[in-house]
Amino acid sequence: MGTPYRKMPQFVVGDLVYFLGHDHYRDSNELGIVISADATRAHGDLLYHVFWLGRGYTGQYSGGQLLLVYEIDPQTKNITLNKW
Repeated sequence: MGTPYRKMPQFVVGDLVYFLGHDHYRDSNELGIVISADATRAHGDLLYHVFWLGRGYTGQYSGGQLLLVYEIDPQTKNITLNKW
């Protein structure tokens, strides 16, 4: 898919994400919006505050626990949906 437009897992405010989370909990139907990034790191990943649309609450997660819902190829502008 070409050169990524940012290193993963790195998110910006407004990104639409899935929760990868822990092995015992994965919800591919739950969509969230990154509302802020925290300079604090957990196991080398930045921490993000995410508002979960379906449940209406905000939580804090490391970048490794989140997956972008879509990616945009910077050269072709094609959009690819990530569905694991």
